[in-house]
Amino acid sequence: MAVGDYDRVVVTGASGWVGRNAVDLLVDRLGDAFRDRVVLSATQARKIDTDAGTIDVIAMPDLMGLAPGPRTLIIHCGFPTQEQVEVVGEDPYVKAVTRLRVLMWYLVQRLGAVDMVHISSGAATSVECGDDVAARTRVYGQAKIEDEVAYAETITAAGGRLCIVRAFALSGPYMTKPETYALGSLILQAQRSGLIEVMANRPVRRSYMAIDDMLRVAIHGVGALEPGGDLRFETAGEVVEVGELARRTLALLGRDPRAISRPAMDPGALPNDYLGDPAAVGALASAAGVVPASLDDQIAVTAKWLVRNEAS
Repeated sequence: MAVGDYDRVVVTGASGWVGRNAVDLLVDRLGDAFRDRVVLSATQARKIDTDAGTIDVIAMPDLMGLAPGPRTLIIHCGFPTQEQVEVVGEDPYVKAVTRLRVLMWYLVQRLGAVDMVHISSGAATSVECGDDVAARTRVYGQAKIEDEVAYAETITAAGGRLCIVRAFALSGPYMTKPETYALGSLILQAQRSGLIEVMANRPVRRSYMAIDDMLRVAIHGVGALEPGGDLRFETAGEVVEVGELARRTLALLGRDPRAISRPAMDPGALPNDYLGDPAAVGALASAAGVVPASLDDQIAVTAKWLVRNEAS
């Protein structure tokens, strides 16, 4: 099934980074049918501006007012970021994500057999592997694991289809709090001063995937499953060390690619790797007819939005 084959598409977290990219993708795919077939939700009710005009976003609890029946795809992007663990505290954070999980359970019970694309996180993999991660990442990753288990049981038991995406390093417009992401921070430094300061004294390697590519692959993947099917993949792309990422960012923004400050490397330090599975996502992308954006294109697209947003 393609996204246009669904009678209704529900997006949670529609005002966030991944959610806004999902909105743009749906506007592009559905055209004039967007307003009649798409329901947007977020933590709080609001309005967002899109190429289809200004759209209402309802509060997530109001999703319980949806009627069962229409063939529904849920693109579930709504989840508090790991920074919120430090803002509100571990116990309130866990309670908040548990409430959200219960809400989604009740929604599925109400709607019946639905398909879901659930955006999880590479932090779940880090927790499963016992990696040395920050306390907030441990809490966040464990919550993502529990979400995956809950949705796998709920969706497939109801006869729906589920695609779980463990997102590692992403790129694209609408990046929220860009200073907290390596790519966002490098772009802003390059734009503001033409000088990038890299703090890491050990290799830091990432592999980026454009959010719209991720969503296209996931939507095609879930639609290709049999009823009750379950698909999982990790995002991945060209592996790049953060120093090289800084150099390419400066060059693409027309700055001196040598303008990088970095401490001496610790020869005994282990690399900091946050990398998905390129083989699986590559096969799925090929099946979906998606040619993933190159790293340079991803930097350019993300930078275009961040620079324009900072200027506005």
